[in-house]
Amino acid sequence: MKKNVYVVFHNLHNAWFHKTISYMRNTTVNHCGIMIELSDKTLLYYHVGPNLGCKVGLAERYFERYVPLTTFLIGETDVSIKHLTSYAEDYPNTIPWKLILWELFKIRFWKPHCCGTFTSTYLRLAGFDVTIQVAPDALLKELKNADHYVERQGESWKDLVGKGDS
Repeated sequence: MKKNVYVVFHNLHNAWFHKTISYMRNTTVNHCGIMIELSDKTLLYYHVGPNLGCKVGLAERYFERYVPLTTFLIGETDVSIKHLTSYAEDYPNTIPWKLILWELFKIRFWKPHCCGTFTSTYLRLAGFDVTIQVAPDALLKELKNADHYVERQGESWKDLVGKGDS
């Protein structure tokens, strides 16, 4: 059964490391995750963070609290949700200091566990051709520069996930 796959980008400012990464990279995009639209139109959101590993929940609940900046429809996948979820469940905790060291010392051969590496690796497992990115803003730039991904437009998070009134 095919499922729509989205990448969702955020500007979170509820923790010191979000603010630090935004400042160091001079960007407002400091978090990303994967949204899967199931056949019954349920939206699941996969995201990682410090001391969380990977969390899976209803997208609507998360987006009411943390409104997305932008959303990209990546395409459809027929990779089983069980396979994708098993990858997510095994994803290690994000350690903010590793991400800050990666940015501070420009250690590009090493890819710390974070939302960017989780999201881009998840996309590759789902069958999409993307580069493994660490920084969410780098992944956003890659998706914007590709011709075949659709950026959602809208006034509210409901528009960005295709649940708006229009």
